[in-house]
Amino acid sequence: MEQQETIFKVEFKEPPQADSRQTDFYFHSLAAIYDRFTEAQIGCKVTHLYNYGIMLGRPYVNKRLSISREPIYRKKQNAGCLADERSEDDKSLEENN
Repeated sequence: MEQQETIFKVEFKEPPQADSRQTDFYFHSLAAIYDRFTEAQIGCKVTHLYNYGIMLGRPYVNKRLSISREPIYRKKQNAGCLADERSEDDKSLEENN
């Protein structure tokens, strides 16, 4: 069984930036959250989040925000479809070689 890909959703109770109304942000990793926001804005250090172990159905919640792990859904790709997308020039070169 294939492991479900996830992202981290950071949902602030109040917008963290005075010039924006945005409260939801999405990140590939916990460390990436701290590239955008400070420890003071998050309310804890990244090591605390690692130790907490945010999982699907087990968000981290404090007085400022919640951080949850959300699944990513991707369209399945057919390997055969990629071969059909080759240009006619590519097909001609293969035939001539």
